[in-house]
Amino acid sequence: MERRSSDSSDPWRGDLPLMCVLVSAGGTVHMVCRNKSRAEAAKAEIVERSKNQNVHVHIVDMSNARQVWEFTQSFSESSSVHVLVGL
Repeated sequence: MERRSSDSSDPWRGDLPLMCVLVSAGGTVHMVCRNKSRAEAAKAEIVERSKNQNVHVHIVDMSNARQVWEFTQSFSESSSVHVLVGL
């Protein structure tokens, strides 16, 4: 997929096309985000383009060490990570 502009209002900036490729290939993507509305918009775009519903949004304040720790503990009890992409 072609990268679009780096305009911050463009939901396809950065590595979002990579997420779509992973989901299109049958993967499950868990997006850990801080902004719920932007995350949900990105999820909707990925699902629409990939035709795969296996996209999950988790809202976490990454500047809050306790919240990050609690999320990772909870996530690790029910899921596993095969690829980690830092955006």
